[in-house]
Amino acid sequence: MKGKNRVVIVALLLLYILSVGLRLFASQSSVFYSTDSYFDLRQINSILETGKPIFHDSLAWGGRDFAFSPVYHYIMAGFVSFFGFQALYFIPAMLVSLSVFFIYLITKRVLKSEWIGILAAASSILIPILITETTNTLSPITLAIPLMLACTYFFLDIEKNIVPFSISLFLLSFVHPVSLVWLAGLLLYLVLMIAEELKQNKGELEVGLFSVFFLTWAQLILYKRVFVTHGWNVIWQNIPSAILSEYFAKLTLFDAVISLGILPCIGVAFIVGKFLFREKNKDIYFISGLVGAPALLAWFRLIPLNAGLLLTGLFMVPLSAVALSKTYSYLLTTRVSHYSRLIILGIMMVFVVTSGIPAIRAVFQQGDVTADDLAAMQWLSTSPSDALVASLPDSGELITSLANRSAVMDNNFLLVKDANPRYDDMRRLFLTSFQIEAVTIMDKYDADYIYVSSSFARDSKYLEYVDDGCFRKEFEQGSAMILLKKSSCHARVQ
Repeated sequence: MKGKNRVVIVALLLLYILSVGLRLFASQSSVFYSTDSYFDLRQINSILETGKPIFHDSLAWGGRDFAFSPVYHYIMAGFVSFFGFQALYFIPAMLVSLSVFFIYLITKRVLKSEWIGILAAASSILIPILITETTNTLSPITLAIPLMLACTYFFLDIEKNIVPFSISLFLLSFVHPVSLVWLAGLLLYLVLMIAEELKQNKGELEVGLFSVFFLTWAQLILYKRVFVTHGWNVIWQNIPSAILSEYFAKLTLFDAVISLGILPCIGVAFIVGKFLFREKNKDIYFISGLVGAPALLAWFRLIPLNAGLLLTGLFMVPLSAVALSKTYSYLLTTRVSHYSRLIILGIMMVFVVTSGIPAIRAVFQQGDVTADDLAAMQWLSTSPSDALVASLPDSGELITSLANRSAVMDNNFLLVKDANPRYDDMRRLFLTSFQIEAVTIMDKYDADYIYVSSSFARDSKYLEYVDDGCFRKEFEQGSAMILLKKSSCHARVQ
């Protein structure tokens, strides 16, 4: 038994190292792929310099307040203090890769099989959407993912794990609002239990109800002002209506298959049909609730599509493992039982091809931020300290974090009252063909520069008025560009 345990531990450690290694390989460029990462970077820098995060920002939107939990940023600032700024690349990779161990534990708990648990842990590394959303990214989601899995594992045997569950739940509540999606999964599980008339452990029910109230209370504490300011619109994060469909896109079968993998989708469909309509298993119901909640929320456009797919894919892994186990058990009862292991191996090979290749491609993909953008921010940091920069919202965090210059807007829309008109103005600024309209918009906000990111330039026809006399290229590298509006040019006021 000891030798078998040693093999399992070694296998899990190798999978963990592989998961971390894939993410670190993508981090060699020292460029975070997501523009949202630069908000978190700015908060970490503020904590290192002043001991406090930034809750009032004077650089964006002409001055605005933030609503967020700084727990993750304090944790990362602590790691940076010990290991330097390289910790911002390897610590998130190490945190999110902890999911390997929890996927193994959850699967082993459900199936009582170590080898199926190891296969599930291995397959968790190759979820395309998980690789895309957590590679080379500085985000609280990299800590929230293992915490959600920890809560799931401890809740499966809550009577023996009440203390570690409580600690994990407390941390999850104050790390990321995605905890509400886990809460929705818990509620869906309770509904399934009632619908199927399954007897529920009293302690489990009490802890489940306590979790509902505690998670709700924690979010109200953190985001009370946001709820008061935006009301129900807080669900859609006060995102301008013109781009709301981009953030909350409609979930389609094609999106699910591409992001989650073909075999996991088939496996989950099989398990849901089998256990919801024929067999009854509380553990399967709980995990099914955690799969169904983010999928339904994404379907009804109540959470961003990427977040819904990420969480759905994460909890699909144990269900897919159950499907694999059931398939193996069935094969043993057929005439091809002698080839059952070869068939399972073939299924795993198909999984590697259909999910592994997209996952590996995600590691090598170019993100929204490139080295050209970083060079542009370096140049912009040498501009006058009171300069105001006009850009599309995705570039706002880069401007305030890296260049330390004011931005007309960024992509954090909460607690902002004029998100719609500002976005409409910035969109017109980039797409108009008329210089007079561009000058009018720049004068409206008293902006000095226009920043064109490399990602926008790759995809759009833009700034047709550049060579008409009132704008001069101050910086250009690759597809990134910075324009200066000449001080002599002003819109005539009637």
